[in-house]
Amino acid sequence: MNEIVESRVIETWYQELILDIKKLEFTGIVVTKHAIGKRILLDFDKFGKPGYGTKQIVNIASDLEMSKADLYSCLQFAKKYPELSDSVGQFSWRKIVHELLPAPKPSKESIPPIPQKDYDVIVIDPPWSVKYGLRDVRPIQSQFGMPYPTMTEEEIAAVELPANENCHIFLWTVQSKIHEAFRLLEIWELKHICIFTWHKPGGFQPFNLPQYNSELVLYARKGAPKFIDTKAFSTCFAAPRGRHSEKPAYFYETIARVTKGKRLDMFARKQHPGFDSWGNEVPALKKTA
Repeated sequence: MNEIVESRVIETWYQELILDIKKLEFTGIVVTKHAIGKRILLDFDKFGKPGYGTKQIVNIASDLEMSKADLYSCLQFAKKYPELSDSVGQFSWRKIVHELLPAPKPSKESIPPIPQKDYDVIVIDPPWSVKYGLRDVRPIQSQFGMPYPTMTEEEIAAVELPANENCHIFLWTVQSKIHEAFRLLEIWELKHICIFTWHKPGGFQPFNLPQYNSELVLYARKGAPKFIDTKAFSTCFAAPRGRHSEKPAYFYETIARVTKGKRLDMFARKQHPGFDSWGNEVPALKKTA
């Protein structure tokens, strides 16, 4: 019991760090990124050190819903430019990251080979390159990149789907990528059938726009696959949220119930019963028993 209390006291500095960053006033992307990096550097030496708890730098990315790459860039930016000059401040964040800062260390994670073409059901959750829109209420949230590696539309389109002659295809997308999602279906020569909508409990809300509390799934077909059960199978469903970008277990449970054959979850973020998993967030192609 005393150890738990001591741990909470020790890591009070970390809680204050996170709170300070969340309270930063947005004064432009570049200035705000620099301020984030400077604030982290003030406590940089405390991470992983005896007497300061167990928090690691990577915890910041998780607690603030920012990508590890973006966190790295903020830190490198503040290290290289302790004081932000007007000449550097006028550059775009993209130019700073790609031209002025050292490149991030290559990830040890790699996507395993795509499995053979023998799947009857494929769920695709592409790592869309999405940025939040600017907003006045919580500016820090709006400036963070996505907390996972992303791909361009062209890179996603180049992925070959391991589909059988008759295959159900479920393509996840967000509002801002709906046109790209339809283009992918055309490139993959699939027939669009309908759109499923996940009604989420809450979501981010851009300034002067409605709250984005839903995600979409484009359902398409290769050939003429059939559903084996259509009871309690609706195009709109409500389900709890998980960690960032994680799709609800209810969706996978439903698809497993209404389809038969071999199922594949592409760009998987976790294992789901009844589905093989493929992507760089699972160690290798995991097959169901």
